[in-house]
Amino acid sequence: MENKFKIGDIVREGTFISSIKKIENGKAILAKNYEVKLERLSQVEINGGFDAGIVLDSKIPVRAPIVASGERIPIRKTISYLESSIDGKTIASIVEENNFTIVSELQDWMSQNSPDFFLRARIYN
Repeated sequence: MENKFKIGDIVREGTFISSIKKIENGKAILAKNYEVKLERLSQVEINGGFDAGIVLDSKIPVRAPIVASGERIPIRKTISYLESSIDGKTIASIVEENNFTIVSELQDWMSQNSPDFFLRARIYN
């Protein structure tokens, strides 16, 4: 499979997972301004193990609940992107219906069909 990357793609170099912030002169700029040659990058396979730290996020701000003095502050638990849902449909079912095998295919689908949501690598970004 030919690796053609674009800004925003979640990629990996070895075990390092990040999204591409910028592409210039045959190199990608990843999180924390880490620079790597494009040929060293790989696609991230869905359910390939390296995608475990990817989560679904929303461009729509989430309002925090109002907490009275002395009450516990609720913690929003992040879950794997495959366990998440968009408009009542699980990401796993979207992947299965479209026969996606790499994360960037899902990212492309989301940008066309559900632009209010995006994927991010929570561990490294």
